[in-house]
Amino acid sequence: ELDFGIKYSEFQFEPPLDSANRARLKTSGASFFIQAKIPRGQNLKTFVEFEIMPKATHKEIATGVQLRSGDKVDSSQVGLKFGNIHSLTDGNSIFWSLSSSLEKNVFKGIATPTDPASGQTLDGVTVYNRTVMFFMGYQWSD
Repeated sequence: ELDFGIKYSEFQFEPPLDSANRARLKTSGASFFIQAKIPRGQNLKTFVEFEIMPKATHKEIATGVQLRSGDKVDSSQVGLKFGNIHSLTDGNSIFWSLSSSLEKNVFKGIATPTDPASGQTLDGVTVYNRTVMFFMGYQWSD
């Protein structure tokens, strides 16, 4: 079984507003995905999904640290997910999945504050964010 389509995703990282070390981040956008479901038994399927978000909207929101990585940002994201779906006799199912995504943000312009390691002002910063999530769930069916 092969599924494909378009979906909209939004990720938010929200440390406390008084955090002195981390800014709040928000990334959203439409992505394309393709998912293969492989039968592993009468009631068990394994699935693998690849997702790509070629153009994402990324924002940095100030907290206790006034972070600004640049004036303009080009963002994209790729992800991979796999897991199992176990169908129950009443048509419902239980599932688990493990997903990992990598977001790339390429900023243009001067970053503030200065780099704490070198003390230099950076220009044209590239930032990678990796997210790993584990899901478990129950799906009702009609």
